[in-house]
Amino acid sequence: MKTVKEKQDYRIEKINAISIKKGTPLFDSIRWLTEAVYTDDTRYFMKGVHVEKEGLKTILISTDGRRLHKLEIEDLDIDAGEYQIDTNNNQVVILSTAKEKYEYPNWRKVVPNNKKHFKVSLAAKGKGGNDADFSINVAQIIKTTGACLNQCFLNPLRGNDWKVSFETANGAFVFTNGIMQAVIMPVKEVEALEVTEDAIYKIIPFEKITAAA
Repeated sequence: MKTVKEKQDYRIEKINAISIKKGTPLFDSIRWLTEAVYTDDTRYFMKGVHVEKEGLKTILISTDGRRLHKLEIEDLDIDAGEYQIDTNNNQVVILSTAKEKYEYPNWRKVVPNNKKHFKVSLAAKGKGGNDADFSINVAQIIKTTGACLNQCFLNPLRGNDWKVSFETANGAFVFTNGIMQAVIMPVKEVEALEVTEDAIYKIIPFEKITAAA
């Protein structure tokens, strides 16, 4: 006898907009997604969230041109299209249909089919997390791959275990954890970012951070 798979209730409210509140199943994931949106008005088509349908899956994309965040969720009641972010704080995220008409960039072109793989755990922020451990995690990635990744782009990945794929030190890195996927381009300069005890970023030499590993 076949069993019918129950649909997940994501508790999304749709009243001329999409409201995802704190405490609902997708809140943290949507907040993570919005970390990668472009913040400058010069590229308004990257300031929102792109949504596509692929069978039963809903794909949500955000990018600032240097990194891309992707969510792939089954049975999500959101229509395909472009969405602007009306509200984004630690209590609620509200998305509405974008007022501007535009064609979203072909994001699939920047998601490579890498053949080299490894796993990494990135130390969480705040309570239970340790910035020194996180810097060591970043140093291990550099040592393993020879690539320098902007630590600001790795910050939203903290507190999770990631499957990482890459091809070369200069190519795109893909971080995957469940429904979340991040594509990050390495920085060109041979420098890395370190978080100090007071959480202020500073540039430090490549050699110094690799030596820490």
